[in-house]
Amino acid sequence: MTAHTENKDKLLRLALTENFLFSAASGIALLVAPGVISRFLGAAVPHWLMLALGAGLLVFAAGLLRQILRRPLKRGEALLTIVMDDGWVVASIALLVLAPHWFSAGGQWLIAGVALVVAGLAVAQWLGLRRLGRARGKIHFTFSREVAAPPEQVWPVISDHEGYADVADNLSRVEVVTGEGLGMARRCYDTKGRGWNETCVLWDEGHAYSFEVDTSDYPFPLREVRGTWGVEPAGSGSTITMSFDIVAKYGAPGRLLMGLALRLMFGALCERLLDKWEGKILAGENPKPRHLAAA
Repeated sequence: MTAHTENKDKLLRLALTENFLFSAASGIALLVAPGVISRFLGAAVPHWLMLALGAGLLVFAAGLLRQILRRPLKRGEALLTIVMDDGWVVASIALLVLAPHWFSAGGQWLIAGVALVVAGLAVAQWLGLRRLGRARGKIHFTFSREVAAPPEQVWPVISDHEGYADVADNLSRVEVVTGEGLGMARRCYDTKGRGWNETCVLWDEGHAYSFEVDTSDYPFPLREVRGTWGVEPAGSGSTITMSFDIVAKYGAPGRLLMGLALRLMFGALCERLLDKWEGKILAGENPKPRHLAAA
C-alpha cells in the first residue's frame, strides 16, 4: 500500500528547467565575453558590471538546478524564483524608461528581449505553481494486492458492485439504482444506515472502473471523492489496484486532519477488503449480476 499527495509538478518543473538553461547560458556568455556585450549594450555600461551580472546569473542558475532536482518541488522556493524574475522585468522596464540614453539601440532591444523571455518564464512558473497547489490539495491513496489468479477470474469479483458491501467493513449494502457500466448509478449505505450516491465515470471492461461520489449527503467532511478499481496481469497471476482521490473540506486544516484520519483508518479497512477479495477469488467464486441492466 502506498499513500501520498498527488504531485502534478510537470509544468512547474519544465518552466524551472527552461529558466535554468536560459540563466546558465546568459551567465556563461557574460563571463566569456563581457567586453563584447558591454560595448553592444552601450558605452555607459562598464565591463565589470557584465562580470558581476554573469556570476550572479550562474548562482541563480545553481539555485534553480537545486530546485529542479528536489522531489517534491518546494512551493516557497518556486514562488521566490517568480518574484526574482518579476524583479528583473521591472528593473529592465525602469532602465529603458528612465535611462534609455545609457544604451545603444541594439542594447535597448536586447534588454527588452531578455525581459520578455524572463516574463514568459515567470508566467509559465506561476501557472505551474497554481497547478501544483491544486494537485497538492488532493489526497491520493493507492492499495494493491497480487493474487494467484488470472485477470478474467479476478474481474467478476472486483466488479460485483452489490457484493462490494460483503467485503467493505464500512458498508452495510450497495444498491445499483440504474444502468450498467459507464453512467451506472449506485447508492451506498454505511453501517449506521447513512446513504450517498455514486456514479460510474470510467468503465474499461475487464480492466478498470471508477466512481465519483455525490458528497452533498456524504457523512464525512469531504468535497470530492473518486475511487478507481482495476486488475492487470502480473506474471502467472494478477495485481488488483484500488486508488482514491480525495479533496477535504475546510482548506489546509481539513486536509491535514482528514489526511491523518484516513491514513490511520482507511489503510487497514482496504487491506481487509483485499483479503476478502483474495479469498473469494482463490475459492473460485464467480458472482452473478444481482441487478437488471437498464432498458
